[in-house]
Amino acid sequence: MTDMASVADINALVDKTMATFGRIDILINNAGVTKSLGFFDVTEADWDWMYSINARGLFFCMQRVAREVMKQHSGKLINIASIAGKGFRGTSNIAYAGTKGAVIAMTRIAASQLARYNINVNAICPGATRTHLYETIQQEMLATRGISAEEADRRMEASIPLGRANSPDEIANMACFLASDESNNITGQSINVDGGLVWD
Repeated sequence: MTDMASVADINALVDKTMATFGRIDILINNAGVTKSLGFFDVTEADWDWMYSINARGLFFCMQRVAREVMKQHSGKLINIASIAGKGFRGTSNIAYAGTKGAVIAMTRIAASQLARYNINVNAICPGATRTHLYETIQQEMLATRGISAEEADRRMEASIPLGRANSPDEIANMACFLASDESNNITGQSINVDGGLVWD
């Protein structure tokens, strides 16, 4: 288990990967944390926890992997952001949204600076996706809103133009595309997979 808030742990993970496989072709930067917090509920500890993993850890993992990938003059770096980082109004946690906005900005700048090494850098911006993290946040929200899980799901899906949340496979499919040769001329993009919630 790698602690993505620890640069030493990140370096150890990459070192072990290089020792085992000899090269890295693809990074999917997928570590992320959040919890249900209103604007006035975010504490300094909450802020630091989310930024240490979602933004700081993501950057240092991307940087460390890029040092290896640049040697072979090709590679794909894929960051998992969120439509929250694009200012989606349904986002409740401002600190989480800030971390994902940082991911989107870092993706664009990294793409610009790493293009000379033939490294593609892109981000995926999921909307509501049925994961364990989603279910945890849903339970926290249910405790404060006093509605059933079924009613929460109904309201959420009614707000999505295509009428349903993502499955994890749909995020994985986009990651597979961005990791493939079919995406070789795509870089610096933050691609929504959200059923039409955000038009950006």
